[in-house]
Amino acid sequence: MSQILRTTSTHPDFVTLVKQLDAYLAIMDGEEHAFYDQFNKIAALNHVVVIFECDIAVGCGAIKPIDAHSMEVKRMFTLPQFRGKGIASKVLLELETWAAELGFKSCVLETGLRQVEAVAFYKKMGYRIIPNYGQYIGVENSVCFEKLLPSTPSKHTLASEFMPPRFETIQEKTLVGMSLEMSFAADKTPILWRTFMPRRKEVESNSPHEFYSLQVFPVGFFDSFNPNTGFVKWALSETATNSPIPEGMQKFALPSGLYAVFIHHGPAAEAPKTYNYIFGEWLPQSDFVVDNRPHFEILPEGYNPMARDSEEEVWIPIRKK
Repeated sequence: MSQILRTTSTHPDFVTLVKQLDAYLAIMDGEEHAFYDQFNKIAALNHVVVIFECDIAVGCGAIKPIDAHSMEVKRMFTLPQFRGKGIASKVLLELETWAAELGFKSCVLETGLRQVEAVAFYKKMGYRIIPNYGQYIGVENSVCFEKLLPSTPSKHTLASEFMPPRFETIQEKTLVGMSLEMSFAADKTPILWRTFMPRRKEVESNSPHEFYSLQVFPVGFFDSFNPNTGFVKWALSETATNSPIPEGMQKFALPSGLYAVFIHHGPAAEAPKTYNYIFGEWLPQSDFVVDNRPHFEILPEGYNPMARDSEEEVWIPIRKK
């Protein structure tokens, strides 16, 4: 019996399957493999599916945002001895379901013209050929596909899943921690927290049992969302104004202001659903707009980004329209 797991690119079975996929593609792509390989890194994939047969990982796939409306299907692979048994279809359908749950309208993908079986498979699964997009424009061996996804739940249904926010006006806070530049397409959040957490006790914290995951977005970031637009992310603890700053860390002054505070329940990989509700439904119907101040999440001690029972506070800076 098949078992389907939703996870991230850190899962060891996914890493093992991808190594076999890359070895296969190196043969199929020939001299062009280096070009394609640069777009297939797995360090920051937050939406990964692995399928198991009798506790053996036999197939995988992933999706990543390519724009505000589409997820790109990546890293589809089935072990050779399990092909022809519907494994790839199950993986792809699970990825499409996940993308729709997160509020995306379509899935897109690229494959090679030499991969005749893959081209036939995607056509069978309802994908249509589209003009090559992004880095594949002008690449003769590439063929790109798109499939429109079923409609997402109605606003009434989606809104019923979330509690109304509470409103908090905070005074300026002094935080200390580390930062990295990243984008949603090139997410380095795991790297940032793996660096900060082993040293968290070096900070003389006012709140030692909670941490701030904070984003500083450029002006206009949410006016025309692009997952490739860069921003700065911080891993922080609150501290006293005059507390010493550990070596390799920096002080961050969180400005005062009004926030709408939402609760995200579940793994971090499902956070886009919460943000789709906030920015797609709650905010347009509210009396507020996003203010140009940092966004942040408050994470409790022991927070596990992969656990289904995880909970974090999402703080959105707002002001009256």
